[in-house]
Amino acid sequence: MTRGRSLRFDAVVEDPRDMGHLALYITMLTGTLGRRPIHVHVDLARCPSVDAAGVDLLVELHRRLRDLGGRLTLLGPSTQIRHLVQLSGPDALPEMVDAGAPAPGEPSR
Repeated sequence: MTRGRSLRFDAVVEDPRDMGHLALYITMLTGTLGRRPIHVHVDLARCPSVDAAGVDLLVELHRRLRDLGGRLTLLGPSTQIRHLVQLSGPDALPEMVDAGAPAPGEPSR
């Protein structure tokens, strides 16, 4: 079986309530695209905090994408979000990139 090219999607979360919309969107994508690797960049620079359900959602999304050969990258997570995600355990850690730094696969400026 030949693996196709991976797809990349960018999402911006400005409000913790957007996390539910993000989960629904990714669930639809992973169901529609089957086992094709999906790389998702979630920009959290304008979302200062999320609740425990939001952190659980990010961790589950990371695991689901990883199991399908994809990747989740959190861009500009606040200290609070970074800390809560790190408490989820080492196997639950998506890649986290500071605000302003280029995301993986992007040329540096």
